[in-house]
Amino acid sequence: MACVALTSLMATIKLEFLQPNPRVPVDDEGGFISMESLYDKLSSLQGFVQEKSGARGGTAIRGLEIQIRDFALDAEDCIEIQLSNFLLANNGEDQQKAAQQLHQTLGEAAENAAELLEKSKELETNDEQVVSESEGPLIPWLKHASASEPSNFMVGRSRDCVLLMNKLVWFSSELEVVSIVGMAGIGKTTLISSLYNDPSVASAFDVRRWVSMPGGYNKVSQLLHILLWTLLPEADDEIKKGIIPDDLAAEQVYKCLKGKRYLIVLDNLPNNQAWYDIRHCLPDETNGSRIVITTTHFLRRGDNYAYSNSNIHNMTLLNQEESWALFCNNPFLKLKKHMAPPKFQEIRSQVVEVCEGLPYSILVVAKRLSKCDNITEEWKKVEKEIELLGVLDRRALTHTYKQLSQHLKVCFLYFGVFPKRTAIKVKLLIRLWIAEGFINPPEGKELESQAYENLQEFIDRSLILIDNWSSSGKDKKCRMHSALHSFCEDTEIYVSFKLLRVLAFVPSSFLQRVPACLHDLVFLRYLYVTEWFEGFDYVVSTNQNLQTLVVSSKESQFGAPTRHLPCTIWELPQLRHLELDKSYVIDPPSMIKDKMRILSWVCSTHCRAGVYCKFPNIEKLKVFVFCSNPIILDNLEYLERLEILSISISFGCVVTLPKPSIFPSQLKKLRLNGTNLSERDLKAIEMLPQLEVLKLENAFDGKVWEVEASGFPRLQFLLLEDKKLKQWRVDKNSFYWLERLVLRFCYCLEKIPLTTEHILFLKSIEFQQCCPSVVTSAEDLQRKSSRLRHAFEIKIVGPEYDDESQCTDIEESMPSDEE
Repeated sequence: MACVALTSLMATIKLEFLQPNPRVPVDDEGGFISMESLYDKLSSLQGFVQEKSGARGGTAIRGLEIQIRDFALDAEDCIEIQLSNFLLANNGEDQQKAAQQLHQTLGEAAENAAELLEKSKELETNDEQVVSESEGPLIPWLKHASASEPSNFMVGRSRDCVLLMNKLVWFSSELEVVSIVGMAGIGKTTLISSLYNDPSVASAFDVRRWVSMPGGYNKVSQLLHILLWTLLPEADDEIKKGIIPDDLAAEQVYKCLKGKRYLIVLDNLPNNQAWYDIRHCLPDETNGSRIVITTTHFLRRGDNYAYSNSNIHNMTLLNQEESWALFCNNPFLKLKKHMAPPKFQEIRSQVVEVCEGLPYSILVVAKRLSKCDNITEEWKKVEKEIELLGVLDRRALTHTYKQLSQHLKVCFLYFGVFPKRTAIKVKLLIRLWIAEGFINPPEGKELESQAYENLQEFIDRSLILIDNWSSSGKDKKCRMHSALHSFCEDTEIYVSFKLLRVLAFVPSSFLQRVPACLHDLVFLRYLYVTEWFEGFDYVVSTNQNLQTLVVSSKESQFGAPTRHLPCTIWELPQLRHLELDKSYVIDPPSMIKDKMRILSWVCSTHCRAGVYCKFPNIEKLKVFVFCSNPIILDNLEYLERLEILSISISFGCVVTLPKPSIFPSQLKKLRLNGTNLSERDLKAIEMLPQLEVLKLENAFDGKVWEVEASGFPRLQFLLLEDKKLKQWRVDKNSFYWLERLVLRFCYCLEKIPLTTEHILFLKSIEFQQCCPSVVTSAEDLQRKSSRLRHAFEIKIVGPEYDDESQCTDIEESMPSDEE
């Protein structure tokens, strides 16, 4: 698509030619090529694509967008090929020839961009070619049953029904806004429709009205007049035609609801603006009125909500059993007692996998299969269609896509490069977006912060699902439902090997067999290998745009032979993330690395103030320590922006932590492994004001840990792993925000010192190979908490359970050192 191609081309121009010290000069005998002018032309074309992407019916506009896309793709390929020829030239003559060809290519790109820009201006003056998407009705994503004809088909939604029933009928007398949020096809309308007509709900309200939002909502008039029409039993022609003034319509809506206990359902609310437009028309009285919103777009509390009493009900996908129950108990197949005949049982696993728990997909499949005799053959056709096209209305999905801003469109389409139905590490996704040049934050804002905001926008719009959360509430893994994934798969585009920007997950053994080809890679921005090998020094040194370099193997162990890496790595001007495992050592840099954000390395004796000042903006630091001589880890306070710190010390090393103020005040996550923490060190950690995650693995010097009053004021996750710890004493005013506690190999610890004062927010306590008495103390606390309605979950993993999957689940759900 044009937006992706332009964004990529602009990122390449900016990185290669608009940096303070570009790799290739852009002036020669032919004159100076204004890269700023070319970039401005591309930016103007990007603005045109963004503005007109919502237009329909204009074949000229669509044709021009295709021309812009093809131009951007071809231009970037040609520029990078000529740039590669220049960088890989063997002598001055070849380099001069390549420079001339590069300049010619840039000049042609500037001319073509100017020509396309003129065409765009001509189209902008032709009103007949520009038809706004909002001028006609839009096709909604899904067509649901109306409130007057509710579906009673609520397989797998009994819990949702109970929770929403309580929010509608039994909760406070104040006006409350209940938002039902979830992706299209998940059953939001079906759920509230079943409750809307329930006798207990109907009898609880004086007025009930259902408003189905038009897909092309763009102004307050639409919503106001639809609501007014439903409120007045005999609406006059002016109201029916929607020609009365907006302020008069708002006043009449208010009068109709004033003094009455009302239930208003706003079904398929398209965006925040629609809520802004109508909220002032709804009386706020303490009579138990309710407003229910169904939406794919999460409306944030605070600046977006009219009322403080707001409830968010997130709809989840069905599990495997619920999915099959829905398939068998639908009105198309009419199978009884969840029992399907053998011809359906044969395809059970495939149906469940392909539909991924989305009710709409399940019902579409059931409807198709109900009309045929040969189930197996028909299912093959249906499965192929779903894999290629998805089952949601593509025209409506296109409309939703066009509502995204330009920078969001590019990031959204990038999900198409990942395989369907696979979880994506958020950390990896963020780095790839940055490496591809898709993130362009405003001045003063970090690339990573902007990228996380983009991802959160997709989550809020129910376009991306969260597979796994960290303890601090950040997403750890995400994925796109296959019903949406098909939309993001672009036509296959051939990319030359030497133009690669990202090289990851390729076995090092394979790379060693093709060293000659690796020498041609001069555009890498993200490089991940499991092993450093001969010739790799050259690959790294020639990639001046390298942002992320990871050399890490899961098999790496303390005490294994180490390899000294070249200090030329520090000369990479764009380097932001350097992650080395225990097998590699590198001397500290001699220059200031102000772009560095993440550093993982082996420390010997050089973790002192003179080194830390080289990384003024480091945010995540992981240190491995193994040496024969005693060392000091101090002056960490110089890392003022450090938020995540991990220190792992091998057995036999002697490390001193000399100062109580050693830890930076902004620290949010801390992992200490093998440190001999003194009582003074522990007190310093307790008082860290921002600390949310703490992992202490064989980190205590003594056998007693005493936490004083107000200790750990913001801690949410605590992991203790210690075979010697016997006593743990906790003041009742500490650990106030604790949500998860994990105890591993605590053979000597006899009880958990937490009381009911500590468990207001506690969600789980997890054990792995601990003393039975400490588990018993947790169970006692659980019983007490149940009486106070503060129930939490207990998970146990140990030899007697022999449950590797459960152990894996716990490990996966823990916050990693790099989150």
